Amino acid sequence: VQKLLGELLVSTTLLTATLKFEGSITIQLQGDGPVSLAVINGDHNQQVRGVARWEGDIADDASLHEMMGKGYLVITIEPKKGERYQGVVGLEGENLTEVLEGYFA
Repeated sequence: VQKLLGELLVSTTLLTATLKFEGSITIQLQGDGPVSLAVINGDHNQQVRGVARWEGDIADDASLHEMMGKGYLVITIEPKKGERYQGVVGLEGENLTEVLEGYFA
């Protein structure tokens, strides 16, 4: 779970570094596996925070699908001024990198 949160943290930090406005980005994973929720929020000042919700013991080498089961990646962009945007895709891919590639494809 720590590794998954670390990957989400890096992904969120990289995306917030590209923001050309004041606001925040939230990357959230939701699933029906032992890890039901993993979320990181970051803003244009590079302030980040995150949390995960899980049940039971999870192996350090568990794959994304072993942790999350079937689920979704949700990316929310919230500018201080303007419209909020939210995109949702299924957890298609072997790891978070592939899921994010699918989101941006």
